[in-house]
Amino acid sequence: MVVSVTDILADPEGGFWAWTALSGAAIAAAGAILAFLYAWGTLFRNNEMTSYVKLEIYELIVSALIVLIVLGIAGSLDTLQIGGLMPAALIPPGVSHAATIYELTEVYFLQVESDFSSWLNMNYVLNMYVDMAASITPYARPLGIGLISSPLAGLASPLKQLLYNATTALTIAYVVNMAQYYVFVFAVDAFLFYYLPVGIFLRCFTPTRRMGGTIIGICLGFLLIFPFLTTLSYFVFYNPTGPMETFRSFTTYYFRDYMFEGGTFGDMMSTYLDPNKYEGFATFLTGVLGGFGDMLQNVFGGIFLAVMMFPISVIGRAFVIGYVIPAFNVMLFTQATISLSKSLGEEVDIGALTRMI
Repeated sequence: MVVSVTDILADPEGGFWAWTALSGAAIAAAGAILAFLYAWGTLFRNNEMTSYVKLEIYELIVSALIVLIVLGIAGSLDTLQIGGLMPAALIPPGVSHAATIYELTEVYFLQVESDFSSWLNMNYVLNMYVDMAASITPYARPLGIGLISSPLAGLASPLKQLLYNATTALTIAYVVNMAQYYVFVFAVDAFLFYYLPVGIFLRCFTPTRRMGGTIIGICLGFLLIFPFLTTLSYFVFYNPTGPMETFRSFTTYYFRDYMFEGGTFGDMMSTYLDPNKYEGFATFLTGVLGGFGDMLQNVFGGIFLAVMMFPISVIGRAFVIGYVIPAFNVMLFTQATISLSKSLGEEVDIGALTRMI
């Protein structure tokens, strides 16, 4: 379970509360230094120093306002409830309006982890049965003379390759999801305890103002933007009335609506075995044979869906959840973090950092 934001904020000796007095002292110390420099510039009629001090006084006032705003934001993180951030019509059924974005972010990552685990297990079972079918070898060798064959080897070969690739894709998507979850846990705990207070403290001094603002921008990105985007992903993929097809909906489509055209196998066979529907024995016999033909077609079609089309559909959904949406969220998060860092301190060149890594 993720560290509760409420528990972190309730600790008066940890997190940013312990840095509040230090931040005030840093602002006072910076103000005293600027006052001395202004007096020095005025005494010696140094217009450049005087102009520089006036600019730094403005920056110091901005720093004080930023410190107050950031402390206020950090102190209200446990009040970021869904009911106050999203319209009631967009909140999925079953989601409490009092839930915070941090709680829903954790629920999303754990739900995706559960789904991917189930899909990996299903894929493993299909792999096992396909491999068993490919290994079937009939022996017909009376008196040492006869035939040895593996009739399903050619049929199972492309299916095995498909399922192996599906396992690889699901595994990578699972790793990406869990990596995001651990980053979220780290952000809620470490950024609120250490990085954000350090950024606030450094923002109060003139030499370290840009670096402090940059740290504050990155922290706000992880503490606000990242969980909010993840919460939106949860609304899209795990909303029963949402736009995205759920795992259960396309399972129902494949194994009920598609295979038996909205009915059941018994309903289909009853239309062929109803004696009142036929006038003569030949027509009745033809209808029964047609029913058995449809039965064989649906049986083999169901097997084909189970071992090939159904895993492909699962991989399609897993690809969107595990690759497309994380990449989209990362792009939005990166741009938001760059804007915050540029506004509060110094712009971060994310591209250069990724190339260096």
